[in-house]
Amino acid sequence: MSGTAFEYAACTIPGIAVFTDPDEVPLDYYSRLPNGRTLPVMVVEGGCTSGAAGAIDSSPEKQARYIRRQARMLDSVRARAVFQLTFTDLDTASLNLPPGSILPLFASLGLVDSDLRPKVALAVWDSLFALPRTP
Repeated sequence: MSGTAFEYAACTIPGIAVFTDPDEVPLDYYSRLPNGRTLPVMVVEGGCTSGAAGAIDSSPEKQARYIRRQARMLDSVRARAVFQLTFTDLDTASLNLPPGSILPLFASLGLVDSDLRPKVALAVWDSLFALPRTP
């Protein structure tokens, strides 16, 4: 893919974006990105937390549903690539976060917890990664 220009997707993190449930994100959500251009689509950030954070209510099952939904959204635009930026949860207890930090909103986006124990979403990710790819 050397020398290839990519479009990048907007935030689709349920609870942080306008969506509170993975099933609310329209399957054609990424379709507006190309906007008539022929650049391939690649997503490098997104996800769904596996736990409550502030006003966000989530669960490991909701996170797994989001990973599956995102795959369908990516298929709808024939995305070339997706990168799971936050593979591991953050251990916020070991950090000295300032008051009002928003980092806890992103701390449970990983597919494994901070001790590297798999979460439900990892099995979904692995099943999607195992699918045959088409050029």
